[in-house]
Amino acid sequence: MFGDIELVANVTNFMIFLVFLVVNLCLIYLAWRRQVGEVVFRTPLRISDVPVSAVLGVFSSSIMLMQFDFSVVVIALLMAALGAGFYRIFKRQLS
Repeated sequence: MFGDIELVANVTNFMIFLVFLVVNLCLIYLAWRRQVGEVVFRTPLRISDVPVSAVLGVFSSSIMLMQFDFSVVVIALLMAALGAGFYRIFKRQLS
């Protein structure tokens, strides 16, 4: 559809790194969220309540995301927004 396989590969790589970033941020959130008397989430390598592997994952994913051209970022974010829009539409139809 885009004609250039390099552009398609870069958009795909950007989306994968974006997913890694979101997953690591969610891991940090789950590790910090505490309910009284309830063990919510634990990671093996932690300093206090901070999962070190997730922080390194956020850092490395952020560095990787900064390496892409502006056109790749715009196309990937438009595709993500389009996917989120489709999800909302179909979620309403199914419920």
